[in-house]
Amino acid sequence: MPNLKIDQIQLLSLKDKRAKKVQFDPKTTVILGDNDVGKSSLIKSIYWGFGATPGKVSKLHGEAEPISLISFRIDQKPYSILRHSDFYSVFDSDNNLLKTFNKVTTGLGPYLASLLNFNLKLVKNDKVHTPPPAFLFLPFYIDQDTGWSDNWCSFSNLKQFPKYRGPVVEYHTGIRPNEYYNLRGDIELHKESILRAEAEYQILVDIHRRQREQLGELNFNVDISAFETEVKELLEECKHISELESAIQEELVSAANARLALESQISIVKKALNEIRSDYEFATELATDPTVACPTCGAEYENDFESRFEIAKDEGRCFELLESLSSELQTVNSTAVAQRKEHHSALERLEKINEILKRKRNEIQLEDVIKSEGRKALRESLKKDIDDKAVAISDAKTKIDGLKEEIKKFENKERKKEIHALYLTKMREYLHELSVQKIKVEEYTKISSKIKQTGSDLPRALLAYYYSILHVTKKYSTAAFCPIVIDSPLQQDPDETMTQKMIKLILSNAPTDSQLILGLVSLHGVETAGKVIEFKDKWNLLSQAEYDDVFAQVNPYLEKSINSAVVT
Repeated sequence: MPNLKIDQIQLLSLKDKRAKKVQFDPKTTVILGDNDVGKSSLIKSIYWGFGATPGKVSKLHGEAEPISLISFRIDQKPYSILRHSDFYSVFDSDNNLLKTFNKVTTGLGPYLASLLNFNLKLVKNDKVHTPPPAFLFLPFYIDQDTGWSDNWCSFSNLKQFPKYRGPVVEYHTGIRPNEYYNLRGDIELHKESILRAEAEYQILVDIHRRQREQLGELNFNVDISAFETEVKELLEECKHISELESAIQEELVSAANARLALESQISIVKKALNEIRSDYEFATELATDPTVACPTCGAEYENDFESRFEIAKDEGRCFELLESLSSELQTVNSTAVAQRKEHHSALERLEKINEILKRKRNEIQLEDVIKSEGRKALRESLKKDIDDKAVAISDAKTKIDGLKEEIKKFENKERKKEIHALYLTKMREYLHELSVQKIKVEEYTKISSKIKQTGSDLPRALLAYYYSILHVTKKYSTAAFCPIVIDSPLQQDPDETMTQKMIKLILSNAPTDSQLILGLVSLHGVETAGKVIEFKDKWNLLSQAEYDDVFAQVNPYLEKSINSAVVT
């Protein structure tokens, strides 16, 4: 059983420039303070940082938009987890980033489950899932707002898994250990594979049936070697046509590209020619003037015979180039026409293929033989696929039968009786110690019982139940044992004597080597060897005075998290 302990939590609000750092004792930490000083907000922040939302969310997480950094250990191996909005990052003992997540159910949850040996599987929408972290922490947390009215309900959104209570109780108490759920998971995977294979099997059977109906039965069985000459000739013709098609296609593409380039060049030359003609006509009209002004820039140029002759020569060159380009375009067009004829010739060769297909041997055409062979090959392929799926289904069912036999080893009735006996012993002991006398034995006989007392008896009966479950979990569970976090147990205003009894039971009866975090208004004179932290500022859990120190410690983690490109 892995052992999870929390060393420290740091909360940082960049928005309000406030922060809080709390270090926890490895055994007992008592957080004292009147109402509205932030005890519950701090406690809820522990689970919020692990992606488990308490039954009622603290205003702190909506208004201050805090960043949380929690330092924890699993069997003395240090880790840290950073939460910023809905983004999570996990770091190792050297502050190296291990993983980042932006989803809990499919990301952070399975990752924490692997670290903490949490193999519980629950069913939702006919599929098996590893439930999110709330289900891992469920036996260890008593929420101020929801945990004192009903058991196994201190977190929100638990009913996403219908009927979760029974499997969760059986898992955490060790009635059904990790090995049981590993086998159950394997069984469910095989069931899913059977469903897929059966669906595919039915599709193949339907295709096979329709193929027989549409194409009919095979009416003859001819040796294809009887058409050996024709088949060889057919293959040669097909190869020749394929090669010819490729060559023609390349030539046509090349001709098309050349034609586009030449047409573009001709367009440019024609435009230049028109501009030269305009310049010449303009200079001729002003032949009596010794100079002529540029209509664009206003500069003056000589307007003599030599200048007009140069313009005329440029026009001649353009004519020559235009004739050359037009000739090339004509050649390209001729090539394209020739290639189209070749393409037409290739299509004509297809007639030869049809002639070959029509050749007969004993009144059977080669075309019919090829069709027959194609149908035969299709049917054989379908038959093989159908047989393969049938074998896969049979194998999966055989494996399920074997797993069911293995799982019986973990349906140990003697072990279940032993676990149940310890639960009842502890329950009677704690009910007596807390003077809960009205509860009937049948109301708590089942280990998954809902405790239904009223008034001041309810929180005391629930406390007795929680501690009974914790002792059973410590002794028999294969999952991680997490910190016991109890928030505001003194519900319904118990008298001073009963208040002291409840506090003493909580402090003195925690299972061996467990970590306890307890939120109270006062210890009411009860002594504790653990660490006591007192909050005094109303409405100000986060402090401006702590901001710089906490920011300096949290910011390196935040930067690594933000800069990371790995998101799961």
